[in-house]
Amino acid sequence: MTDSGDSGTIFVDTSSRAIGQYIGRSITGKRALSIVSRMKYVLDLVHAAVLPTLTSSRYMINWGAPYSVGGTKDVVTSIAINDQGQVVMGYVDKENSSRPSWRTGLLSGGSDQVTWRKSGSISSFAKAGKITIALNQTNVCIGLEKNSDGNDLYSNVATLNPATGDLSWNQDDDNYEGSATFPASGISGSYCFDLHEGDWGDNLYYRVGEVNSTNKTVDWGKSISYDNSGQNVAGAVNALNIVVDVHEGWWNGSNLYYRVGMLYGADKQIKFEDDSHQFGSGHLPSVALDDLGRVVEVHIDDGWVKYQTGYVSVANEPIEWSPFVFKVPEIPKDAQAACVSTNGRGEMVLAVTAKDGGVSVIVGHWAFTPLGSG
Repeated sequence: MTDSGDSGTIFVDTSSRAIGQYIGRSITGKRALSIVSRMKYVLDLVHAAVLPTLTSSRYMINWGAPYSVGGTKDVVTSIAINDQGQVVMGYVDKENSSRPSWRTGLLSGGSDQVTWRKSGSISSFAKAGKITIALNQTNVCIGLEKNSDGNDLYSNVATLNPATGDLSWNQDDDNYEGSATFPASGISGSYCFDLHEGDWGDNLYYRVGEVNSTNKTVDWGKSISYDNSGQNVAGAVNALNIVVDVHEGWWNGSNLYYRVGMLYGADKQIKFEDDSHQFGSGHLPSVALDDLGRVVEVHIDDGWVKYQTGYVSVANEPIEWSPFVFKVPEIPKDAQAACVSTNGRGEMVLAVTAKDGGVSVIVGHWAFTPLGSG
């Protein structure tokens, strides 16, 4: 049920099958015991070996059941949720035959399913591009796209109608960056950022912009290097303007790293801590951060979707990570990508794409409140 990796974290499989196999092996090894003694022995084993992880609730998420969304050819590339429960998901066609698309929904408080409402494509973006989406508390949405036939990055801004779920995009996009790979995005108030890898994989960069929701434009600052290597970067920001970056290592892609910073929107800067920290292993990480400092990171590991949680209280300070890495329940071993977002109501949405296409969405609820947060 548990396995300690090179990073010092412990993988915990909390499925009923794993627990049953664990208990079954325990009983077989104690055949001479009476029925009562066997039961007591098994319960003691479960209490000693399993419950310490299960009752470390400050680290855990209560996940609902996954359910399918959209078509079988869809590949989700990002998902976002705000404190009103408004959800925006960005996705593409795995056959690269259409423009990047969006889908909106509403998560009612306490619910385990998103009520999906509207969908459409972004006409200003090119076919076969990939899109990342971020959503703020006033229902302003930013979309970033990497085109399919080059390394240029484009941005667009939309306003979300909270009553209907309609997204209204600018008719024109902005080619704000060249020579880059697929970006990550975040938005806090009227300021947004992108994180991306240089096209040679030598550096990670950020760029901060100010969003004009009336004109649906972004006034971008300059591109600034903040890490000398990395790939498949993801990022998140909360209302306190704390930024968390997670990414794969460039030379050892199985290692995962993070870096914490502070967004200074008016200066169009993110002041990151000096060094990145390794915290685990896996591929294609995604990260979400709420206003209490609760962090959830999800990644793919041999087809499984796994997650790790943590807590950060101050920008430029290390994250207090859980010692456990959990498998997201009820997701089969066929995932090619996963992305996550959380809000200030203690809710989160996780979107998973299967290897052959098709998207499942799972709603989660935090099982802990950080000490001192109220």
